[in-house]
Amino acid sequence: MAETTKTAASRTLNFGLGKDVMDRVKEAGRTTGEDRVAGVGQAISDVAGTVSKGLTDFMSGQKELADKREKSLDAWEEGFENAEARNSWASDGLFGKFQDLENTKYKQEYLDAINDGDQQLAQKLLKQMEGRSSKLQAWKASVENAQGLYKDNNWDFDNMTDEEKAIVNVLNNQADGDYDIEWDDKGNMVFNIGGNKVDLKKYNDVVARSIKPIAVQKAFLTIQDQYVGQGEDLRQDFDKDRVYQEIKSGGLINRDNLRSVMYNSIDGGSSFANDIKYSPEMNSISYEKLSASGFKGDTDGDKQISAEEFTALTDADKDIIVKSLLEPENYELAENLLAGWMTDKTEANFNKGRTKRTENPELYGKYDG
Repeated sequence: MAETTKTAASRTLNFGLGKDVMDRVKEAGRTTGEDRVAGVGQAISDVAGTVSKGLTDFMSGQKELADKREKSLDAWEEGFENAEARNSWASDGLFGKFQDLENTKYKQEYLDAINDGDQQLAQKLLKQMEGRSSKLQAWKASVENAQGLYKDNNWDFDNMTDEEKAIVNVLNNQADGDYDIEWDDKGNMVFNIGGNKVDLKKYNDVVARSIKPIAVQKAFLTIQDQYVGQGEDLRQDFDKDRVYQEIKSGGLINRDNLRSVMYNSIDGGSSFANDIKYSPEMNSISYEKLSASGFKGDTDGDKQISAEEFTALTDADKDIIVKSLLEPENYELAENLLAGWMTDKTEANFNKGRTKRTENPELYGKYDG
């Protein structure tokens, strides 16, 4: 991992985890023996996001249905197949729900305004009707985009939360009884899924977080090729701090793609989420809040994890810590760690080029230094 220097003070590690996250870590720490694995697994699930009871019930029902599928198709793939077979982003049932609302609640409001002679209100309600139809089409574009991502194998399914998968599955299947629709006070169409209100922004956020980092992979590999070439040029040295800042400002890491970049390989090697668990930098992270919440890894109570204490942590414990980097309040820390990890990879490729040049001078001819 990238070194922390005085000229890159922003890279100093301070694991300021939120109290809610720490409480869930503490809950996991209460389990022992054979129960510990299940407890830690639940904590990991909880850190990813709390799911409403209604949505939990829905997902449980979905799992039971999936288990009974004749061909044991994965519910995720089946949902996209159903959407494809429908040949339309919206089912007849969805359009029916839309028309029912228009022909009952909203049409009656409009007729009441006409009967009352309130032309101003009638015109306002008419414009709202037109706006609702337009926003229905906005959903069309997003759901069709999701279908395209599936066809191109660009969904990062393995790292999505159960809640995110359920939302996408409902939109794909649109089975009666799994959802309802309503309009919020801003005129946005909202899917009500087991009590979980999903508007277009929330759906688009799910999609944005769940795309494999294809563009990042391509851009990062291009950078690596460039630095292999620079390493072959003996007149250039590797400026670690400059590369670190360029990576941070280069658009490779943002809040939307953070999870996919953390948990996927971007160069054919190991992922950041795996590498950070075994990095010496983890030993310098402040565990003050972890200790205050009953985290047992800090055995000497100094609010730090020593090298010895770190080696005693289980992979499940480390997974909880790494996953907490996805919490919004920890974004800056996650960005710094990712940028440092990318910088180290870039330096390694620079050194490959340098080694190739120095060990095989006959491939380059005379060097005029």
